[in-house]
Amino acid sequence: MLKLPMYVCINPEEVLQEIRACTRAFPECFIRVAGFDNIKQVQCSSFLAHRPTNDTSFQGVNGRQVGDGGPQGGGGGGGGAR
Repeated sequence: MLKLPMYVCINPEEVLQEIRACTRAFPECFIRVAGFDNIKQVQCSSFLAHRPTNDTSFQGVNGRQVGDGGPQGGGGGGGGAR
């Protein structure tokens, strides 16, 4: 964790500035942003904001996107049986 949660943040530019600062401080690390609901005290969103340049675990969307015609039948329903 780079710093404490920004519960009073109302400007998206503040979040982008923090992501940039974290990327400068840790350029070869994964950087994840987590959004919390400060009333319910739960995480409501999370996403990867930066991936290191030497990362080899990334896989493109080809072959796993909806409607690719693969054996799963597409649509994310778990199969082609109807």
